[in-house]
Amino acid sequence: MPKIRNDYTVHETTDTAGEPRWQIRIGGTSKGSYNVTTCRAKEIADYQAEQLNLDPYYFSRGQTRA
Repeated sequence: MPKIRNDYTVHETTDTAGEPRWQIRIGGTSKGSYNVTTCRAKEIADYQAEQLNLDPYYFSRGQTRA
């Protein structure tokens, strides 16, 4: 059974037009965290953060030259 992490968290922000966005960040506090990706829907951000906590290489899987 793979180790479940809690490194990736979802934070709500807004863009320049005032629309809500959800950032998936890795790290501790907001000053020490690193933005991994930004989503327009909270459900997608929650799903991606869950998958990244299960497998940190989730975004890199399947990107081969073949």
